[in-house]
Amino acid sequence: MLRLRHLLLITVFAIVLMGGVSSRAETIIDEWQSVKAPPPPQLKAVTLEPKTTALLLIDILKQTCNMKMRPRCVAMVPKVAKLLAEARAKNVYVIYALFPSPKPDTFPNPKITDYVPELAQRATNPLSRRSSTSSNSAAKIPAWKSC
Repeated sequence: MLRLRHLLLITVFAIVLMGGVSSRAETIIDEWQSVKAPPPPQLKAVTLEPKTTALLLIDILKQTCNMKMRPRCVAMVPKVAKLLAEARAKNVYVIYALFPSPKPDTFPNPKITDYVPELAQRATNPLSRRSSTSSNSAAKIPAWKSC
């Protein structure tokens, strides 16, 4: 009798658990259509101090920033070029970064000359290269200032 009671209790408990789990989505993808995004943040003008500000350009390369692969990247290039021109005019520290290819056999490691021409590096801009894709790899940034 005691065994039957325990079995009945375990069965009821399992049914309750299963019912609770089945009513919830298992992943965000299951709820994707019903998720409401928060409103976009309000944009505000800011004033940056050129001596304490840096502009970091990361992998805006011809191989990936093109109409075939990433048309939104192509659309942003004029805005980034304008930002870059303003930063250079105000002597803001500009750093270019290149990250190694995740698939060097099909996509060779990028070179600084692979940057979209409108955003080309000047000889005086430092280049940061990561030696691997590991997040623990320290970027090598020269200790000199230029723009």
